Amino acid sequence: MLTGELRNKVDQVWNAFWSGGIANPLEVIEQITYLLFLRGLDSDQTREENKALCLKTQPVRIYPAGTDSKQPVNSQFLAACLRSQSGFVLEKVSEAGHGTNRLDAQGLQSIRIPRPGDALEQSFAIRIASIEALKATHRRALAALDALFASLQQQAFAGQL
Repeated sequence: MLTGELRNKVDQVWNAFWSGGIANPLEVIEQITYLLFLRGLDSDQTREENKALCLKTQPVRIYPAGTDSKQPVNSQFLAACLRSQSGFVLEKVSEAGHGTNRLDAQGLQSIRIPRPGDALEQSFAIRIASIEALKATHRRALAALDALFASLQQQAFAGQL
């Protein structure tokens, strides 16, 4: 059982996802997994850049060639790319000796994320945002219909209809 500060932190994370329109626990786990994966990518690239700076060599590119790691990628576009390649990405995960999974630099380099350009990424993000807004509207409407059905069902069983 979670108590105290840890419970508050878990509740804050859950509330952030809930307010963003994600209520399904599996979707929350999926999103957290993507965030951890992206954080790992970023820290690996930063480590490679720092190592190259110290050794005065070219850094090993963890991000696919042709993308600028300093140029921000729209997060919705990147998440969609990773989702579309999820099976391929999971193939690159290998088991470490102590039973945990890891994704090494060689596996990361084989993941290709197409960069169509900022305008198309922005257009993609706008479309995804409108789809998510529609999904949220439909979820609210479905919840209202479920409540109405439950109310009618209760009245019918009570003989009030």
